[in-house]
Amino acid sequence: MTVEQLEKLIAGAVSLVKAGKADDLQPPDAEIDLESTALDAAGRVLRGAEAMRRLIEDADEPWKRQILWVDNRPDNNIYERRTFESFGVEFTLALSTDEALRILDGRKFAAIISDMGRREGRREGLKLLDAVRSKDKSTPFYIYAGPWSQAPEHQREATERGAQGATNAANELIDMVTTSLRLND
Repeated sequence: MTVEQLEKLIAGAVSLVKAGKADDLQPPDAEIDLESTALDAAGRVLRGAEAMRRLIEDADEPWKRQILWVDNRPDNNIYERRTFESFGVEFTLALSTDEALRILDGRKFAAIISDMGRREGRREGLKLLDAVRSKDKSTPFYIYAGPWSQAPEHQREATERGAQGATNAANELIDMVTTSLRLND
């Protein structure tokens, strides 16, 4: 591993720690065990990097490292994307369901990540999921949304409709998508 590669992985782990802090899952005055948080983030990034290393060797199928991220406020997930990018994932961003469907027409992705509510409506993530599943049963689809994703009934609804997962925690998202990347190998 080169120094540059190691620096990217460290930056990815730092971004994951920042994303976890931004998740607001803990009270603002909660004390964080920085050592275990950093070690956990580093482990997740290293597992992701290993999965991507194997995929990058397969240059004939570059779609295997491409993720479509659908969110009308992409600045809300910049740390999460930086974490994925640190181990070689590339993103195409879409701001709406319609834009995502245009992008998906004729292109293949290793995974799709979508928020839930957008300008078009409160349940746009599920609307996109339904549209994707009507044509494509195999591309892993994840809903990454705020409080909506915490409710067990919403998580169940997402998986019953064909999503591989729904979460509002950056760590969980990294794990779920990294698992998909490994399975694409």
